[in-house]
Amino acid sequence: MTFQQDAVELTKQRLENPVKTSSHLLQKGKEKYINKTDRELALLKSIDAVPVQRNSGIDGFLSEYYEDKPVPVKIQSDNESLDEAIEKLRHASKKRGCLLSVLVRTKHDHTLFIDDIKQNNHNNILVVDSYDLQINDWIADNRNTISFK
Repeated sequence: MTFQQDAVELTKQRLENPVKTSSHLLQKGKEKYINKTDRELALLKSIDAVPVQRNSGIDGFLSEYYEDKPVPVKIQSDNESLDEAIEKLRHASKKRGCLLSVLVRTKHDHTLFIDDIKQNNHNNILVVDSYDLQINDWIADNRNTISFK
């Protein structure tokens, strides 16, 4: 028997006696695997990024590639510092061979060198503030400085 005949015979056997497989996704349902909040999904959509589920280091990928490599996006979660978010993104990006990454900062913490991090493209990670963080900062900066005559 030739390789092609073996392949045809194996295919016939599998069609006659199919094996049903199962997965956690099929058992639990798609909804159990979706862990992004509406806010995170909206933020990813606003920067044209495709969401990634169940990954602590990457929340999505930009539609735009850089040098044929994907560009991962991480959104700082409520329970992690900026340094922790940077480290998770850096590790996940390196593991996947990504050259550039984007981190969305969602809160203030005690990172001393945030301006340096944002300006120096820390390890090829662009750190940007979320819209609500920028707006709240702007309002706070202008509080008591605007007078109506």
